[in-house]
Amino acid sequence: MPHRPTRRKATARNHVEPPEPVRGKVGTVESVTRPAFGPDAPREGRLQDGGQEELVLKNGGRIEASLGQALLRALEGLLEQAPHHFRALHAIAEGRSSEAPPESVSALKDAHFLRPDGTAIPGLADVVVSAYQQTRDGPVLINPFQLETLDQVRALERMEQEGRLRLAHEIRKRTEGDGKGRVP
Repeated sequence: MPHRPTRRKATARNHVEPPEPVRGKVGTVESVTRPAFGPDAPREGRLQDGGQEELVLKNGGRIEASLGQALLRALEGLLEQAPHHFRALHAIAEGRSSEAPPESVSALKDAHFLRPDGTAIPGLADVVVSAYQQTRDGPVLINPFQLETLDQVRALERMEQEGRLRLAHEIRKRTEGDGKGRVP
């Protein structure tokens, strides 16, 4: 009789919480988690009809909810790990490109926050402007979306939860390997 693999039940013992973000060398753009862009990039927040949830940003712009979330997470990492590069990106997003140091522009291009011509990738400037808030302790990033209904709030929460579950699943796959001692 051939051995049949058994499915593990989700229990508190084998439940995997998403890890804290991995931090690289502070002050480098390379240490920042960046979203995947392009037509093949994974997307969250699908509507039942297969479309994407588009939300209004606080500055009046519109963006696909999952892309807005991905950009916000990347910006949070940039602000935490390389605040000098974040300041340059904020200046560019507000139309003050001449204030951005050339070394920051180069690093932001390398990290795909900027296009080769030095302009922000699609949607990024709107998210930066909508999420940026100056406090007495320095800049912070807040929710960039103008959420008008409880359904929009719930959809955004659901997307975040699905993203955490997807991350936990990927981590489990990579740490458990293929059952033969190899990790993919």
